[in-house]
Amino acid sequence: MKTVAAGPAGPDGDTPQWKRAPAGYVRENTPLTVARYVAGDDHADLLEFDPDELRRLAEVARELRLEEESSAIYPGGDESAPAALPPVSPAVRPQGLSDGVENRLDLSASNDGAYNRQGRLWGDGGCTAQLIGRRIVATAAHCVIRYSDGAYVGGTFAADQVGNTTPFGVQTLQQVWYGGKYIQYCTNPAPGYWSDCVREDWAFVVLQDNFPSGHPGYFGYEAPTEQGFRDATKVHAGYPGCGYPHSPSPCADNHLYGQAAFCTTGDFLWPFDNGFKAAVELGCDASPGHSGGAVWRSTHRRILGVASTEQCATCTPAEQPDAHVRAYPNLFSRYSSFHVGLVNNLRVQYP
Repeated sequence: MKTVAAGPAGPDGDTPQWKRAPAGYVRENTPLTVARYVAGDDHADLLEFDPDELRRLAEVARELRLEEESSAIYPGGDESAPAALPPVSPAVRPQGLSDGVENRLDLSASNDGAYNRQGRLWGDGGCTAQLIGRRIVATAAHCVIRYSDGAYVGGTFAADQVGNTTPFGVQTLQQVWYGGKYIQYCTNPAPGYWSDCVREDWAFVVLQDNFPSGHPGYFGYEAPTEQGFRDATKVHAGYPGCGYPHSPSPCADNHLYGQAAFCTTGDFLWPFDNGFKAAVELGCDASPGHSGGAVWRSTHRRILGVASTEQCATCTPAEQPDAHVRAYPNLFSRYSSFHVGLVNNLRVQYP
């Protein structure tokens, strides 16, 4: 595996050209594995974890409340945020580009501290990421692994970026843990089918330990059942690129956008051999640049997965005749107990 030094930023949402698998296509669904790349190495290591051990670690973490969110900490020990900004206005409609309706709001001025934990990640194009530990961010694998050749693309993360302002500084990406079969299944010349790739399209990045201006805090995380996921009140936001057919209107570069209404849930797709379906359709608003942006439970602020790809863009009947797809156009990579155990492990290693 090659590495590519971080250079001029690519286009927002520089996403792979994955597609729906042909009828009758089946791939043997082997267990989840992890690839790890450390900056300065010339290859990635493929790691396997004992699922039972990760589950036991998850149980201990819950007892210790390790999986909970944290508060922001500012210089001088002040745990309160700066002066509160006006809250966003309520949404007019319950869904965004689902059903062809654009309903995102600029959340950059929101006083909701959860949005401060999200930020702009520049790797293979412009993506969204969010802190899930003091030095750990969650995003999508395709944001840091280049589709054309499977190269790791070094990059940076800036929490709560608004325009050119980065209140918590800019950290470099020091190592990345991502889906172990992502390169094999999802980068050129692999066929790149949604059924293979959305499940592998997750990444946890360890950041440079450099927060001179304080820290915005971080999200918790969990892996609920399908019914628990469906019942949860879910929020999603991201940093869209401007100038696409389904960009927000109006659109400001490097501003966080999302809808005030909760995301609705479509189908859970493509199970592994153990029956766990790690891909889910959501009816929240997204466009290029939202990749890697989390869907999280509004209560307890726990991340449930990250945005991977879209099944339609403007989602009008002319573009996508299937009404179900129009209602739930965005595919997310959903967290399992495997991911929860992995993040527990990383939080302990990189406090």
